[in-house]
Amino acid sequence: MFGARQRKATGIHLADRALQIVELTRQRGEVSLTALVQETLPFACTPVRLAGSENRELARFLRQVGRERGLAFANPGMALGPHGYLLVRRPWIRGGEQVNRQHLLWEVQQVLPDRLSAYRLDMARTPQGCFLVAARKKALRLYAALCRKAGVKGPLFDVGPFALYNALEASGCLAGEEAEVLVELGAAEALVLLLNAGELQAVGFCAWEGETPQARREALAERVQQLVESESPRRPGRLRMCGPVAGEPEYSALLSAKTGLPADLFDPFAGVDLSALEQEAPPAARAACAVAAGLAYRCLSEDD
Repeated sequence: MFGARQRKATGIHLADRALQIVELTRQRGEVSLTALVQETLPFACTPVRLAGSENRELARFLRQVGRERGLAFANPGMALGPHGYLLVRRPWIRGGEQVNRQHLLWEVQQVLPDRLSAYRLDMARTPQGCFLVAARKKALRLYAALCRKAGVKGPLFDVGPFALYNALEASGCLAGEEAEVLVELGAAEALVLLLNAGELQAVGFCAWEGETPQARREALAERVQQLVESESPRRPGRLRMCGPVAGEPEYSALLSAKTGLPADLFDPFAGVDLSALEQEAPPAARAACAVAAGLAYRCLSEDD
């Protein structure tokens, strides 16, 4: 029947030792959550292990999880780890788009640690300027090899900040004209997004190694405060948390105390039919998979 065509998309996020997979299905204009997977990886997904013999072991693990959960990895998207790309933000200068592209290309070459030929470039324009992603070609090859060995065909690669923005936009959770903060929190790293009037304003990043839990919480609170004070043209109205560790109340309590903002969990599946996974998708589990959700949303609409 006309209008009955079904489309599936899969978002895959490998973050430190966590694996999150989201499968979304769209039929007759309605989007449903048909798989929400969280597993602990056998070891941390580091650049060294991606480049070594562990790449094959990670692939076997991903393939096994897919087989056990009945996933076909349809229309897959995968997030590059922070080691796989550089994100550069620059203001828009006077002149047309061609002038700005040339200027941005010149500027990014000043900060890249390697030759420009070692990167694949992409750009996202905002009202204030643009974000340029310089993805390391070596990292793209390693992730592509991982996917090929795992049976994940033709993946689309994206980066965490853009996937999170996709999740906010597709779920209808952007806060209109207000400024807001979204923190994606993992065991060893965190992403901080500052949004203003529905647009991505700035991105911050934290990584920890060996610090105590209290030191990690303090460092994150300091990074959030710094980003808001230096980048936000207005005081944010809310702070939302997502990621594998977002459900730990100590983080939200400290961030609220330090910033004076109410903190709550971000639901990347607001407006999505959850009936197929009602018991398997409590709020904390949904918030944990925000990056994978953003990837799945993008892949779901890629041919629209």
